[in-house]
Amino acid sequence: MKKLMLITLCISLFAAACSTISNRKAANNIKWLATKGKFIVNKDNGEKRILRGVNVSGLEYDSTGRKVPISELMTLANRWNINVVRLPINQQWWLNNENGNYRKLIDNIIDSLKSRNIYTIFDLQWINTKLKINPLPNQQSVELMKQVAKRYKNEPAVIYDIYNEPRDCTHQDWAAWAVKLIEGIRGVHPNALILVNGIDWGYDLGGFMKNPLPYKNIVYGSHLYPQKPGSGYKSKPEFDKYWKGILDKNLPLFIGEIGPEEPNYNNEEQLASFLDPHLALIDSLSLGYTAWSWHNKPFLTKNGDGNVDSLTAFGKRVFNNLKQNKRN
Repeated sequence: MKKLMLITLCISLFAAACSTISNRKAANNIKWLATKGKFIVNKDNGEKRILRGVNVSGLEYDSTGRKVPISELMTLANRWNINVVRLPINQQWWLNNENGNYRKLIDNIIDSLKSRNIYTIFDLQWINTKLKINPLPNQQSVELMKQVAKRYKNEPAVIYDIYNEPRDCTHQDWAAWAVKLIEGIRGVHPNALILVNGIDWGYDLGGFMKNPLPYKNIVYGSHLYPQKPGSGYKSKPEFDKYWKGILDKNLPLFIGEIGPEEPNYNNEEQLASFLDPHLALIDSLSLGYTAWSWHNKPFLTKNGDGNVDSLTAFGKRVFNNLKQNKRN
């Protein structure tokens, strides 16, 4: 009996070792990213990379990790043709290492996605469960970014989204905080790829079009929803003014969130009138995006299993767009 147990243990250890080696080989395809003109590129050879994927929310409001199970992440990896996941987190829980395990949960998610050659955007989404999306970050946000940069400074799979949606503030106010957050990261991790969103809930990049930040490897981010000025092509000049003009400055742009705000899933035309032209424009400009959200409003999937028959009308549009674009 002991001999049988020993043989079984050896087989298990061998299988685990093979799995680790396999994952390590897969992870070797994750390259350091940088910016070149208006594109994200592989740092070593300058090859253009278009990052397309989804937001997987949950860790900003549930510290246990139950809302972001690894099994669902693997469903995304296997079926959705993604190469990036945007992962919203809670500042207070990171700093306190909530449940003694919060940071490790995030490590495991990053490692799991990396094993499938998928990047993780570390998104500072909530300050805490009371303030949630505060108008601006605070000094603890700078400390968080320093800690995160130190933890992942040797990890090419991590991208830094320094603050989700600045709001009810001037561009100058937000830009001052952006500088503090960026320099907090740069002091530890000089080559990190950093996302900087606009004001008005992450939408308006007009201030950065006039005064770009004086740092390398910065990608400007915008969040597109129907209620924003110019969205839905109601006023294209206005639409261009708020974010698309970033490209005219030869600066990189990433759409960190896109979705119908409160969709009526029985009305396909409501979804099509907003999503179809926007996704077509994003594709025509060779932009990357992460759709909001895997299983939070406006839901991509009804139950999280990722099968086509479980997707919402919104989810089907995103799924089809990801499938028709070659993963690179």
